[in-house]
Amino acid sequence: MSDRASSGTYVDASGPAVAAFVGAQNDSEMGPIAVIADSTSALQSTIRLHISGPTNVVVVAGGTGIGRRDISVQAVRSMARAELYGIGEAMRSASLADGVGTALLSQGTGFVVDDALVVCIPGNPKAVPVCLSAVWPTFGHAVELLRAPSSADPHSAP
Repeated sequence: MSDRASSGTYVDASGPAVAAFVGAQNDSEMGPIAVIADSTSALQSTIRLHISGPTNVVVVAGGTGIGRRDISVQAVRSMARAELYGIGEAMRSASLADGVGTALLSQGTGFVVDDALVVCIPGNPKAVPVCLSAVWPTFGHAVELLRAPSSADPHSAP
């Protein structure tokens, strides 16, 4: 999410950083990158479009700060059925360990929207691998839980 990148003022770097990270994972494939303005309706419609298909995880890069146009977390929160606070805690912790003191100003977090995981991360391309590395190991289990039939108990022993 970026007003400036979506208008062509500068080239988006966070989307390619997400694609590079996902491409390096053996168990995943990257879907399309959408560069959109800092707009609640644009973000919500883009998320709905992607989770209506086979997408299990949506990564929203940008809009997690405290600026007036940083609205991604609030926009996703209003459509979510659950917030995953531990995702934000892990990303901030990893960023702090990486020497980024301003990580304390990030609202980055994770959500459950319908049966998909939506993760809001900072838009700085340097933050992308730090934040995703901190939470990626949980994504497989999260997707398994979210895609399981409601009558199934994925925690029961086989």
